[in-house]
Amino acid sequence: MVDAFKQHQLDESKNLDDGTSEGPEGDLEKMEAEEIEDSLDKVDKMNGDELLQEEADSEQCEDRHKAAFVGLRRRTSYFSHTLQLVMKEFDNQRSQKRVLGTVHKIVSKVNKSYKATETLISRAGKKLIAYCHTGWSSTYLMLSRLLLVCDELTSVLDELQWDNLPTSYWKQIENTVEVLQPFAIYTQLVGSEEVTTISLIIPMLAKLQMH
Repeated sequence: MVDAFKQHQLDESKNLDDGTSEGPEGDLEKMEAEEIEDSLDKVDKMNGDELLQEEADSEQCEDRHKAAFVGLRRRTSYFSHTLQLVMKEFDNQRSQKRVLGTVHKIVSKVNKSYKATETLISRAGKKLIAYCHTGWSSTYLMLSRLLLVCDELTSVLDELQWDNLPTSYWKQIENTVEVLQPFAIYTQLVGSEEVTTISLIIPMLAKLQMH
C-alpha cells in the first residue's frame, strides 16, 4: 500500500521528466511534482516563531475572505482560500474524525519524545509534521508525511511498544491523501509570487472536476 504510494510519486516524476505533456495542462503537471516536496521541506525548516507567524497570516487571510462578502460591493473569492475551505470540510466528516484523532495523538506523542523523533530522523531522514488548525493544507501535509515514513515509524513504535495505526486506518489515510493532493498542490501553485498562474486556473478547475 505505502510502497504503491511511493511508486506512484516516482512514476509521476518520471513522466514529467520524459516531457510527455504540453500546453497549460502540461505546465501544470510539471509544477505539481515540484511543489509537493517543496511544501514538506518548508514545514521541516520552520521554527516555532515561523509557525506562529504562519498561523497569524492564515487567520488574517480568513478574515479578509469573510470581509470580501460584506456590503454591496462583493469581490470574487480568493481562489487559494476557496480550495482550502474545501479541504477543511474533510476534517469535519464523521468518517475522518476517528482516524484523524488517532493520527493526531500518535504524531503528538512522537514529536514530544526526543528519543522517538531522533530515531525516526536517523532512519527516515524526516520527522513527522504536526497538524496546525490554521495552517493551509495541514491535514494533507501531516498525512502524506506519515505515509512516506510509514515503515520507519512502525519500527520506532514497535521498539517503544507504542500503539500503531490499524491497517484499515492506513488504507483510509492513503485514500484521503489521494483526494486532497490536487487541492494542496494547486493552492501552493496559485499562491506563488514568482510564477504567473492565472492561465492555469481553468485547467486546474477542469482537473478537479474529473478528480
